[in-house]
Amino acid sequence: MDLILNELSLHGQFLSLDDFCASAKSLAKILQEVRSCNTNLQNEIGDDLKLYKPTTFNQLQVTPQMKFYELLTSPNARLLPEIQRLKSLLTTLQIEPYWDTHSLQNSTFQYLVGSDDFRGTGIAEAYARSGVLISFIPSNYSYSPVVVECNEVEKRIVNIFAEKDLIDHLYKIQILNIGTYIRLMFNEKLNFNNIDCRYGFNLISSQNANEFISSFKGFEQKSWQEIIIDDGLDYKEFHKNTKTKKYFEGNYWKKGIYKFKISSKIRVFGYRELDTFYVLRFDLDHKLSDLG
Repeated sequence: MDLILNELSLHGQFLSLDDFCASAKSLAKILQEVRSCNTNLQNEIGDDLKLYKPTTFNQLQVTPQMKFYELLTSPNARLLPEIQRLKSLLTTLQIEPYWDTHSLQNSTFQYLVGSDDFRGTGIAEAYARSGVLISFIPSNYSYSPVVVECNEVEKRIVNIFAEKDLIDHLYKIQILNIGTYIRLMFNEKLNFNNIDCRYGFNLISSQNANEFISSFKGFEQKSWQEIIIDDGLDYKEFHKNTKTKKYFEGNYWKKGIYKFKISSKIRVFGYRELDTFYVLRFDLDHKLSDLG
């Protein structure tokens, strides 16, 4: 699937570099998500997401006084710690692939958003490629979808400008499988690197997927104090005894095994280190949960 950087969303609207850096953190996270998705997609389907931009992107105004290429080359800008942190990601916005060197638009067609013709822009290219827009915010494009009409055929172009929206979209259109989606979507307080593949994502089905997603979302949105006292999550210790000790390795028992609730039957088991809960396995029928 093609991603199109919306050049119209960068038009010198930032009053200072500090303003730009504060906003660019959101875009930087989206670009990191593109990288993470591509790592997984290459392994799963041998394909990746391509982020297209126009060859003129370097000339766009970031602030009224500074163009994008100056942001990366100006000695004053490079001294800013935030620019240093963002530089490697922002550099990807000025290199190939470019959509305007191999545009799929028809220059004789109008690409209408309302009554305005957007031919020759990234918005029209997203229509032509059936792609997804990625926009800077704040801008005039802090909404989704962008509805474009060409030859009386309307397309609702998804416009990504917030963290995790791209991951959510790729899952909804079935580019990401449930396991990859959960790993990428829930990584603030949850970590799935140590999950037992025999009792992991393969147990999530179309029937229970929404329950897992809803529970993980609630888990990550709460503080640890809220998690501990939340009756819905029912976070509690899972005890080691003669019946349960075989289910987890000794080093995990030493860390302390805990469980929380997905539904009336489904439980998630793992251990906590600092502010991260490392998921080890799922229990769909509550049989393991009853043992400890």
